[in-house]
Amino acid sequence: MWLFVHSSRRILISRPEYIERILASSSKDTTFLTRFPYSEGLEELGIARKERDLNNVKLAREDFSRPMTDAEIRGNLLDALLGGIDETANTFSFLVYYVCQSPQVKQKMIDEIDSVFPPNTSFHLKYEDLLKLKYCDAIINEIGRIMPVSNEIRRYLENPCEIAGYQWEAGTMIHIYINGIHSNKKHWPNPETFDPDRFYKESANSNMNDKARHKYSLVTFGGGLCTCPGRKLARIELLSLMAVVFGKYDVDLVDINAPLNIKSGSITTCEKLPFYTEKNYNQEMTSITEPDFDFLI
Repeated sequence: MWLFVHSSRRILISRPEYIERILASSSKDTTFLTRFPYSEGLEELGIARKERDLNNVKLAREDFSRPMTDAEIRGNLLDALLGGIDETANTFSFLVYYVCQSPQVKQKMIDEIDSVFPPNTSFHLKYEDLLKLKYCDAIINEIGRIMPVSNEIRRYLENPCEIAGYQWEAGTMIHIYINGIHSNKKHWPNPETFDPDRFYKESANSNMNDKARHKYSLVTFGGGLCTCPGRKLARIELLSLMAVVFGKYDVDLVDINAPLNIKSGSITTCEKLPFYTEKNYNQEMTSITEPDFDFLI
């Protein structure tokens, strides 16, 4: 590993012309950006379950579209199942940290879990029961707002476009800074405060519900045609983890005053989170029923 890094550094220093030539040629090759949306990907994902009448659906380039093949459906399902493992794991780590930092939020969450999955009973995690965890869902939304795992969204402009009063040429790559949107005081009062009530419609403080706020003020999973296809699966995974972990165990941070240890790269990761658990003996063994995949579409 050291030899590889050392050799790469030497090449970068000694051959600047070569590096400039590579960068110049790479900047002209944008086929990897335009090929996917107009052939086998997201635009056809949107019509996968519609009537198979090719005369009724057209792509942006006026080419006739088609339903997805089994291989394409399988590929998208694999992306949804496997592509978000790191994101979901780190989101749950952030959730544990912020919830344990907020005793009132934690108790309210546990009360809701106990109301859906009563103590002293053996319960099954069913999809319809997870949908009843409204406050837990609000916590997930607030974690995605205050500590998004993905740092940016990228969009490639095929045509000239005006954004925020500026003219952008075709071929421009737009980098959308998620933290900047999620901490904008125009859309989020006290953005530095962890407050799940923003998303909890039964709360008097919920002035930032789905109808009141700008539809793109929360972009944890992106937006538009390229919204993350695994967003609903990730939400079900997080709700299941919350129900099992906080329903069966008492969870607390080792040092409640310790800052969150994170590292930012292509995604923001939790490097270390010391916590301890104690079995909650009011809960019996939990099991998961046969999965219902209707929420994937």
